[in-house]
Amino acid sequence: MKLDHKKVTDSIEAVRHFNRFYTQRIGVLHKHLLQTPFSLVEGRVLRELADTQKTTATALRSKLALDRGYLSRILRGFAARRLIQITYCKNDDRQKFLELTGKGRRAHSLLNARAQHHAASILDKLSRADQKRLVATMRTIEKLMTSKSS
Repeated sequence: MKLDHKKVTDSIEAVRHFNRFYTQRIGVLHKHLLQTPFSLVEGRVLRELADTQKTTATALRSKLALDRGYLSRILRGFAARRLIQITYCKNDDRQKFLELTGKGRRAHSLLNARAQHHAASILDKLSRADQKRLVATMRTIEKLMTSKSS
């Protein structure tokens, strides 16, 4: 079977176009995510820290596929702002556990509330039927992009 390069090129451009459209629509291109002092990546790190009791930088790096140095700078900034607490493992001083402080939990709660509001504002512009179609399509995209053949 011969590849039709025109169709492949059209598909690639369609994916790139959708990515540009979607990132602009959801506001991730702004320096500060949802009018908070956090970037998109910092927001994701906060979310992961909020979803776990204690974790390590290694686990975060693996989960988010982040560069070690980049994550280290984010965590140093969080520590300086007193958003995280770092404790050392009793059995291995090289291993550090990270968890959100009360201030970090409040920062995450604000970001989470604004993300909820932003998502609701997107859905509110659609009819109930279109909301269902949009969510189903998003689930389809996620499923296709995480399938074994991808």
